[in-house]
Amino acid sequence: MSKKEQLENLAAFIGLRAAHEILIKMTNKQESVVHLGQEADTYSDLSFELSQGNWNDADIQRMKDLAKKRCKKKLGKYGDIGEEKYDGVERVIENIMHDLELG
Repeated sequence: MSKKEQLENLAAFIGLRAAHEILIKMTNKQESVVHLGQEADTYSDLSFELSQGNWNDADIQRMKDLAKKRCKKKLGKYGDIGEEKYDGVERVIENIMHDLELG
């Protein structure tokens, strides 16, 4: 896998993990929490595997931008949750990237 592909896949997994974490906090459907949590864990594992690499500042910024875009796209599919679902996207992505030691 090329570095570009690795970066794009990693950004997608970070964005999806962020979306699932936000949905867990905002859903009023408790039956969905377990499923969302399992998916967030899967994306976390996949992100960890791909995060190992030599990332420069431009790579990190591109990764954040792609992750935000992917997260917002996923959240957009949940019309039953209000627009406030977008409020914490950047913070959640920053936390995930920090956990992965990516800036």
